[in-house]
Amino acid sequence: MATRRFNICSSAVVLAVALAVPAAAPAGDSVATRTPDLRNRPHNKGLARFKKTVARQAAKFPTAYFLEASKRTRAVALTFDDGPDPKLTPRLLAVLAKHKVKATFFLVGSRAKRYPKLVKAIHAAGHAIGGHGYQHVSLKARNQYAAWWHIRATNNVLQRILGVRPAFYRPPYGAVSDRQVAFFAKRGVKTINWSVDSFDWDPKRNAVERITGEVLKHAHDGAIILLHSGSWRGNTAKALPTLIAELRKRGHGFETIPQLLGIPAIKRVK
Repeated sequence: MATRRFNICSSAVVLAVALAVPAAAPAGDSVATRTPDLRNRPHNKGLARFKKTVARQAAKFPTAYFLEASKRTRAVALTFDDGPDPKLTPRLLAVLAKHKVKATFFLVGSRAKRYPKLVKAIHAAGHAIGGHGYQHVSLKARNQYAAWWHIRATNNVLQRILGVRPAFYRPPYGAVSDRQVAFFAKRGVKTINWSVDSFDWDPKRNAVERITGEVLKHAHDGAIILLHSGSWRGNTAKALPTLIAELRKRGHGFETIPQLLGIPAIKRVK
């Protein structure tokens, strides 16, 4: 679907409206009273189908598949997919360090293998790390053994670099079958998607003001917020300081995925 282009003035209006949205409800209000789902309004049929699918899967697998926190909390989790990247990862780490925020990075296995120093830098800064497929390809249509190969191969890379294996991952494109969710969970790996999409992955929607406006419009208690760290996502790094500041003004803190969800960060190897 074609997207209307915004000039500087109209983008400023979008940001002003987003910043004027009232602060989130008191802790536990949204988390305790509604089923986990994707809060954004879909702007095409594909996203509408995705919204229905993730809500159904979150309800079906409450201990293995997550869109948001189930506990009462004002905290949110900032998550960054597709790295590590030699251009953007250091920029993101610098912003997060300056604002004293811990986030979660979902790393592509082949990229982690190529940039081990960046993986170590993310880990050393205290951020959580999960896998994001060995290559960034949709795994949903593959059988569970073929999909599991991507998780295992990525975790093998991360173990060689860090000495640990993540106990959670994010499927590329958020696409995963019910059978895969159950299969991975039996092997000690939980599936993490998101409740708030920044749309920074969409070239038609990733102006700084639009990224900020989309997140602030839909942010809520216990949110998992989708952001990206690919090399051409420079506007994500530019939007990040404003996002952090405005979310803090609304009373939100920041936690990693294991902290927010109360799940293990590391998969124990027997």
